[in-house]
Amino acid sequence: INVGLNWVLIAHFGLVGCGIATLVSISFFNYMKYTHLKRLYNLTPFTIGSVKIIVLAIVLYSIVFLVPKTESHFVNLFIYSGSFALMFSFTIYRFKLSPDINSFIDRSYNSVQQHIKKILR
Repeated sequence: INVGLNWVLIAHFGLVGCGIATLVSISFFNYMKYTHLKRLYNLTPFTIGSVKIIVLAIVLYSIVFLVPKTESHFVNLFIYSGSFALMFSFTIYRFKLSPDINSFIDRSYNSVQQHIKKILR
């Protein structure tokens, strides 16, 4: 699918066509995996929590997109990715949207806290 879509879309849209072709082919592949799991095993890999996290990511990306750009692309990279990562991680942890992430952060915090106590003794 990807090769055919690339052949058609790159001729019309250039590099953006390549991105669209990749998006369509990966989305189709994931849809096929989802239907396979649902049909054969009656499993759904997504929950309402997954939807909440996707909506959160879209909202935070929109907020970060509004931040003014600097002259340096390197600085922009750190500002945008860093602010998105911090806001995303904090929001997921604060509202307990992912039990796996919450337990990982709690374990890491406790480990660092114990390590600091050993050093200070």
